[in-house]
Amino acid sequence: MKTLIVASAFALILTGCASAPNWENMTQTEINDWKTNGYNAEQADRWHELGQKASEAKAWEEAGFNTDSAKDWIAEKFTSEEASAWKKAGFDVSEAVRDRSRGLQPIR
Repeated sequence: MKTLIVASAFALILTGCASAPNWENMTQTEINDWKTNGYNAEQADRWHELGQKASEAKAWEEAGFNTDSAKDWIAEKFTSEEASAWKKAGFDVSEAVRDRSRGLQPIR
């Protein structure tokens, strides 16, 4: 019984470690960029999943966004600067997409 408990605990630990964010899908240069910009593996992984590089993630954060709030803007091909301008002007993503497609810009 004791062996079964220990084996179960070990399996849970391995499962937890396997699902933890890591630097696995990045080159050494990318890892260095993320670390230089102050990101840990978990943070880098979230931004990397959105297709962002370390410098881009930093720009989004400096503009007041996190991965959750930037996700939809990124999906619609806005830069952090563009998204920030639209957001400061009171637009949400769908409104910004609609008006940008009409050739409009947010009033600053």
